[in-house]
Amino acid sequence: MAPVPSSTIPSGWYPDPSGAPQWRVWNGQTWSGVTRPFATRPSDVTPYDSSVGTLLVSLRRLRRFGVVSLFGGLGLLLSALAHWPGTHDATSATWARVTLAIGLGLMTFGTTGFVVVVRTLQGYWSVDACIPGLNILSVAVLCAQRLGVRRIGPPVGIEFAMLVFVCATFHQSPFAAVLLAAITRSFILRIGYVIDHVVDTVGARP
Repeated sequence: MAPVPSSTIPSGWYPDPSGAPQWRVWNGQTWSGVTRPFATRPSDVTPYDSSVGTLLVSLRRLRRFGVVSLFGGLGLLLSALAHWPGTHDATSATWARVTLAIGLGLMTFGTTGFVVVVRTLQGYWSVDACIPGLNILSVAVLCAQRLGVRRIGPPVGIEFAMLVFVCATFHQSPFAAVLLAAITRSFILRIGYVIDHVVDTVGARP
């Protein structure tokens, strides 16, 4: 699709510039992936809210990259500490430091995604958004609230207990890695449900 100067078109629904028989959202800067078929009249289409587009972008980034980065980084961090020089199953100091640095980097990247999603789901900045660990719980609670249900997946308390168990036994049991993968999958599914709900609410398709 050809670029259009952002100053010439306000945000809203317009005929798809690619020629496809559908409406597409112009967010004020670029053509988004949000569309509706031409069978729906413009007057029947829910007015485009730029905050919805921002929410969808942050949720999709968290689902695709943030969740795996955070929990994968946690796994690397725990692995580095479990095999740190001087421990029972020690690895080389260089390898331990590199693994630790990568793990911390991934966790920082993933935590940033959780911070942004808490902010966009609430619509304002709060203390819980900026505290690592607490923002994970906040995302779980806010996702459930967005769907109008008490919870999605395992209760938050159980997931927290699973994380504590993983951190305490990662150096002893391979089962801890399985639990960490299960928690990761649970969050990916949870965020996917919210994305589908938001898309259905505005009557749009990504």
